[in-house]
Amino acid sequence: MATKPHLRADSASRRFQPLPFLNRLYNEEARQRPMPNPRDGAFEQWQKETRKLLHEILAPEYAQQPMKPKRRERADCGDYWRLYYEVETAPDLWVPFFVLTPKDHDGPAPGILCLHGRGYGMNEICGLLEDGNPREGEDPGYQKDFAIQAVQAGFVAVVPDQFGFGRRRDFDFEKTIPGSSDSSQHPSMYLTHLGRTMAGLRLFDALRMLDLMEKMEEIQSDHIGVVGISCGGFIASLVAGVDPRIKAACISGFLNEFRRSILAMHQSVDHFVAGLGKQIEMLDLAGLIAPRPLLMESGTRDTEFPIGASRRIVENLQELYGLLGAPERFTADIFSGDHEFSGRQTWEFFQKWLASEGDEAAP
Repeated sequence: MATKPHLRADSASRRFQPLPFLNRLYNEEARQRPMPNPRDGAFEQWQKETRKLLHEILAPEYAQQPMKPKRRERADCGDYWRLYYEVETAPDLWVPFFVLTPKDHDGPAPGILCLHGRGYGMNEICGLLEDGNPREGEDPGYQKDFAIQAVQAGFVAVVPDQFGFGRRRDFDFEKTIPGSSDSSQHPSMYLTHLGRTMAGLRLFDALRMLDLMEKMEEIQSDHIGVVGISCGGFIASLVAGVDPRIKAACISGFLNEFRRSILAMHQSVDHFVAGLGKQIEMLDLAGLIAPRPLLMESGTRDTEFPIGASRRIVENLQELYGLLGAPERFTADIFSGDHEFSGRQTWEFFQKWLASEGDEAAP
């Protein structure tokens, strides 16, 4: 039997749907602290104030404590060593991580913090299956084992499991919710309930990894970079933006526009930070890195971070770095591909800016 349109709950007039209202809020309230033109003389002050604001929005500080990494294993991987460590970065906050070191280096080498994206954690970018066995002849997936690429290019790769992935999942809790495919959802919501954020916790971990990297005898402490893809690209943009110890950054499959990416489709809750969009856009996150060297990777068929908005970011960053007198320090790799790591220019980029002759890149 036909029903009257206003009685139907399986369809409705557009005026009842959420997006028109949410888009109005976005237009009225988003990005209240846009990046100023460097010509106006307020750019460095904006960076200083925005870094402070980011810390306030992302999370209160976690209690720090002296870190004593425990090495559990050393594996011979042919042309490099893979060392497995565990460290407590805050009370009850344990981080497992790999250190991949090239065998052909006599002394310390530049170090790169490698931040994986969604998947099964650090194993996925180090040539291992989820069960710890070597991935032999199998598709490496969208992340392309980029930590192995880093060590084979001559860098020391430090590769942590990010909170909510890999070993850092609530395996017992997940058994109570069969069919759940997002291991970061529950801890993200838990943190939100406490007034904290997943992005803030992952940023804290990344900063503590930098503390360790500065002290590692295998690493040149003043030659540290970061590379991350997808949600790892988000944290890479944050840690590079707030910490000048990062001398060069590669952000893959992330830099775009909030409205065209995570707000335009179903995304994991760990991408969202209450109040962040009210202050800044992704372009502003990248602006916190400038004029330090930045490589941005985007696939032309990336459906999560659409290429149109990524191209606009490229144009804006080219202009920004030009105004700052450092156009050569920004590089864009727009490649024919999906939501995936490219690597076509990555290691040449890091070799240029993390080698000794790249010291002038530091702010």
